[in-house]
Order: sequence, then structure tokens, then C-alpha cells
Amino acid sequence: MLVESGLNIYILGSDLTHRQRQRIQAQVRTALRSLPTWLFDLVRERIDALGVANLPLIIEPLSAARQHSQVISLGRIDSRPTVKLTPKLRRNGIDWGQDLRRLLAKAVAYISAPGSDSSDFWRRWADAGGRGPPSRENGGHRSRLPRRD
Repeated sequence: MLVESGLNIYILGSDLTHRQRQRIQAQVRTALRSLPTWLFDLVRERIDALGVANLPLIIEPLSAARQHSQVISLGRIDSRPTVKLTPKLRRNGIDWGQDLRRLLAKAVAYISAPGSDSSDFWRRWADAGGRGPPSRENGGHRSRLPRRD
């Protein structure tokens, strides 16, 4: 699905009806198309760096009996970064737990992040995170809100 994204999207679930599977495909396709194209440039860079054909995104909707609170899981399969989404099946449709575009943006961010061997990237990431919230001194654009008493 969506070859240009570089993602190999698996929809798991033997108990899914054809209509449910189509609905999931349509929702994912629409959400992926709404994301900026430069995100997929990052995915393609990561694919090239790993020397693989694509990166997996697994979607396994859960029935009411098998529900859990975690809708996104991050991990690795065959040394490739992998994301698993577990939306809930409802009688009236699919509940992604949050905006599907946001979930897919998180998935793409995880999949396209450099490997642990890129120590410079991760050092700069840690440095940026350790500075605290944005302020005018470190380049942020924090707005000042009046205090509530």
C-alpha cells in the first residue's frame, strides 16, 4: 500500500471482514497522504541506510474482548524499526485512540530516526532535550500568558 511512502503496511486479523479491512486501508491511505512529503524523504533515507526494500507498519485491530490501552508499539523486526498500531474495533467503526495522522506521524518519526550508531545525532538530541522548555534565549518562541490567581 502506498509504495511511495516506503512503508510496507500489514493489516492483521483473520476475523476482520472485507469491509473493515477496506475501511482501515482507506483511513490509513488518507492519513498518510495528509502528512508532509518531506517525512517520507526521511523514511527513504533510513531505508537506504539500512539497505532494505521498505519498513514495516503493522496494524492489528483488537476486538472488544482483546482490548488494551496501548494503541502504538515501537520495536524491531529483523533489525528493522517497526511500528504496530492496535486500534479498537467498535460496532460503528474503528477507534484509533487518537488522531490517525498523529499516530502515523509518530510511526514515521520512529521509523526514520537514525540508528544507535549515529552518536552525533543522539548527542545533539539529548542536548536539545536537556535545555528545558523553549525560551527566547535558546531560540524558542514562548508566548507569555497572564498568570491566573
